[in-house]
Amino acid sequence: MAIEVQRSALAIGEITARAAEYHRLGIAVLWIGIPNGDLGLSRYSLAAWERWCHAAYFGRVYYWAGGQTLRPIHFAPLSIRVEESTWRKHGHVHSAGGYDKRSRRWRKPQPGEPVLVSNGFRRTCRPAWAGTSVRIPECTLFIDAQAKWWE
Repeated sequence: MAIEVQRSALAIGEITARAAEYHRLGIAVLWIGIPNGDLGLSRYSLAAWERWCHAAYFGRVYYWAGGQTLRPIHFAPLSIRVEESTWRKHGHVHSAGGYDKRSRRWRKPQPGEPVLVSNGFRRTCRPAWAGTSVRIPECTLFIDAQAKWWE
């Protein structure tokens, strides 16, 4: 088992290469973050490595909470309100806005139950997967046994 604690930004290419190499060597890895902001807020902007972990761990990122305790967080999409505005131009009334749109930058943190490193995880082989901006190689990860807590 390998435990990687991310104190600084890690390039996506590096984390992908490390995950693939650990898997090749038969080592399961647990990526743990130290949050770069307050996860209790209503919105949070993820770093690239956090986005990678969120995809690799099926919708959760683990953050160190002290001792052996980790805090799993799911980052849900966040809607931003585009306020309606009206104006006159060349004698005509125009309007725009008045709708919600999904934020590209912000996510809503949704914490799961705290979990202990020593007994709260299971070894899982993660098949390769690619999204629009993230590529996960086949890798072996330690994932907590908690059921999905978000909708």
